[in-house]
Amino acid sequence: MIAATYRYGQIQMTNGQLWKKLEKNVLNIQKRIYKATKAGKIGKAKNLARLLLRSTSSIILNVRRVTQDR
Repeated sequence: MIAATYRYGQIQMTNGQLWKKLEKNVLNIQKRIYKATKAGKIGKAKNLARLLLRSTSSIILNVRRVTQDR
């Protein structure tokens, strides 16, 4: 069990649940970038891409990929 402290309180979840939640957060931002690009809202897509690069979920997943890649 992992205890994670977020802005609105503390959440306890298993290790697998944590990774799934992080992956879901990243996927949602990627979907929003795709939709904005398809709608021709380039500024919005650019802002979302910046959000994706700086999001905690994305950073944690990228560190995990690098450290577990053999």
